[in-house]
Amino acid sequence: MSTYPIDPYLDAIAAALKASPFVLLKAEPGAGKSTRAPLSLLTHFKKVLVVQPRRLAARLAASWVATQSGEPLGQLVGYQIRLEKQLTAATRLLFVTEGVFTRKLLQDPQLKEFDLVILDEFHERHLQTDLALAILRAISLQRKELRVLVMSATLELGPLQSYLGEVPSFDVPGRSFPIVVEYHPGGPNQKLEDEVSVAVHKMLEDPRCKGNILVFLSGMSEIYSCRERLERTLSSAIDIVPLTAELAGQYDRLFRDEGRRKLILSTNVAETSVTLPRVEGVIDTGWAKISGYAPWSGLPTLERQRISQASAIQRAGRAGRVAPGVCYRLYSQSEFNSRPLFTKPEIQRIDLSQMLLEIQVIFSGVPRAWEELPWFESPEDLHIKQSRELLEHLEAFDSSGNLCPDAKEMAGLPLHPRLARLVLAGKREGQGAICLLAALLINEEGVLRRDEWRREQGLCDVCYQLGLLLQGSPLLDRNKSQRIRQLYDSLRPGLRLPSWSSLGSSFDELMVRRAIFLAFADRIAKFRPMAERGGRGLRHFNFCQGRGGVLGERSIVRESEWLVAVDARETLSADPQERTRIETSTAIDPSWLELDPFELRRQTLEISFDEKSGRVRKIKQELYGKLLISESVEQADGGELSAHLAAVVSERWPDSIQNVSELRAYHHKLAILDRNKVEHNMPQFAGDYLELLILHLCEGAHSLSEVHAKDLRQAIEDQLDYSDLVHLRELCPDTVLLQNGRQLKIHYEDEGEPWIEARIQEFFGQIDTPRICRGRQPLLIKLLAPSRRPAQITQDLRGFWQGSYQEVKKELKRRYPKHAWPDDPLNYVPSAGLKPRS
Repeated sequence: MSTYPIDPYLDAIAAALKASPFVLLKAEPGAGKSTRAPLSLLTHFKKVLVVQPRRLAARLAASWVATQSGEPLGQLVGYQIRLEKQLTAATRLLFVTEGVFTRKLLQDPQLKEFDLVILDEFHERHLQTDLALAILRAISLQRKELRVLVMSATLELGPLQSYLGEVPSFDVPGRSFPIVVEYHPGGPNQKLEDEVSVAVHKMLEDPRCKGNILVFLSGMSEIYSCRERLERTLSSAIDIVPLTAELAGQYDRLFRDEGRRKLILSTNVAETSVTLPRVEGVIDTGWAKISGYAPWSGLPTLERQRISQASAIQRAGRAGRVAPGVCYRLYSQSEFNSRPLFTKPEIQRIDLSQMLLEIQVIFSGVPRAWEELPWFESPEDLHIKQSRELLEHLEAFDSSGNLCPDAKEMAGLPLHPRLARLVLAGKREGQGAICLLAALLINEEGVLRRDEWRREQGLCDVCYQLGLLLQGSPLLDRNKSQRIRQLYDSLRPGLRLPSWSSLGSSFDELMVRRAIFLAFADRIAKFRPMAERGGRGLRHFNFCQGRGGVLGERSIVRESEWLVAVDARETLSADPQERTRIETSTAIDPSWLELDPFELRRQTLEISFDEKSGRVRKIKQELYGKLLISESVEQADGGELSAHLAAVVSERWPDSIQNVSELRAYHHKLAILDRNKVEHNMPQFAGDYLELLILHLCEGAHSLSEVHAKDLRQAIEDQLDYSDLVHLRELCPDTVLLQNGRQLKIHYEDEGEPWIEARIQEFFGQIDTPRICRGRQPLLIKLLAPSRRPAQITQDLRGFWQGSYQEVKKELKRRYPKHAWPDDPLNYVPSAGLKPRS
């Protein structure tokens, strides 16, 4: 048997584990940590559990270790992953995924079956990895004999030692060879499959790569499109091998016909843990499916995102395991430098509700147990709060964070708590099997073929696919359909549900829709008819939590006013109103909102101003979140209406008043008094005084038109004491009496001088400029020609008569000869036939 770099360390690692509850192992790629260490430690411990982050890695590692042990897989060495396991009572070394590990904790919170737990590839920092470490640390305080080995190829020993204490650690070198990294970015409009094809053909001719080639892609669709493109151009002497968790059976092809070159098209499952023979070349597209959180559905997602620098380095390292290698990155070096150093841990970026539920069930005797867990990196308080509130609405937690009666059964389902609630709601109605299938359909994001276009019209996208699934329709994706059937068969015994063959093809669609509503009642949307435009036929909706979106073209729910947006996605639409697209929905009856499982229903009673009518109304509204259910006009007393109308007038002042000249005139009069140092107690109408004036104007009014009809001058005078009003009228009168007996209006406008105007003839006999404010303020006189256009403006009337009058007379007499133009205007007496026009 060949030796590995880790072999000289194995005895020391075992001894460290005997002495310390935790041991850290950093072993570079190719060192043999995932396969050599577990089998070696089995000679020192009774039963060992190895937790792997990926299904394919767990299955392959178990298979390889079983071969090295000399016993068939499922005997001494076994594995258990989703929908698949090989183990017996004799199994002492068990490889599992993180999800299975959590299931075991739910069944046995003390893990009494095992005395050593190995956490492999800890650097990937999945949510379940962080949870596992925190729980194992909590358990180790009670089970002193339990031992934990934390392993990774890129483990940061410092932070973990600070967290665990000064525990033993090992840093094992790997077997690696030099790697040349080159950057080959494609064109801006080049398709991915064309980029990959060009890179593959170039690498096949590259003398630095004589072995197999590994291409990293983000998912199944990219693998299929690239394989189809390459099959048309590659030599038949090259085997194309797709490799994903779903295509684990392809792995064996890598070891057949070792003389033939292999082109491996893989997801990031090939970054770590999986042994890939003779790989000397890597092509990295720079993308991966990274777990996240869908705010619309509240369910976990896998989104296509750019990988971090650490992941890119890990991928390139695959080319140097067996010989010097080469890595082509299909992006630029500047883009690599701009990427984050590490992928953000899942505990900081995904929904935590399922994790909280599992923690509370595992530590059911400890209220709010997640607060007591010794976290390596604590989740954010806001994420905890949001997840806890969701669990309360789903009736898993009470307001104190304790378990509700359904909580353990919900946690027992390997589904998000929303979907678990959906299943239990259906089970109570005797439709648990149908609702379990509905939950699985939502979890798997549907089962329709990618090219299938839904032309039917109905009330529920989930029910539509459920019907096709039960009928075995050819419209469905065969792999997805088979996976859902396997999931159903694995879960139905625990729920005591009937077998698949006994389900039939009919079901109660109304019940399924109601169950979906109960699980997604915070995702309600209401049709927005005014948003339909441009003849495109898009149906726009507002969401109860705010914002809005359009119904996806593939949805069959095309006529409903109210629906549940089970799944919605952000798009790159140029129109902000269309960037959120509802992909999966179900129609609801508005009467269901009365059930209000998420406590979003509320009633408001408020006075509001109607822009269209200009009236104030008292409105009673029934709301669901931010969506209007119903509205009615209520009786309101005059005081309420007037006060609200005053607030509207005040907010829009002075535009809310059609003519504010009287207020300007009043303020001008006060300015004149102040300028001429006349003492008074009259207020400026600003601030509180303005509010009082507006309230007075709005008293008894119900609309802006009624306010406009009010006499603003009278309203102003109503605010003054009688003595002040008399004083104002005396000092700043509205009219002035000339010496010839004529009375003229005084204009108080803007900030200028008060002024009067009339034709020149009307001032004949007036010697001096009229004055106000006890003679302190001369009036500005606008002397008008017979056409009523200003001929002279002056504050010195005597000077005008003695000076420029003769020049003005000479000019105007020529143009208006029928009017009087005496040589002595001060003593002129008009004749009976030629009176100046007033």
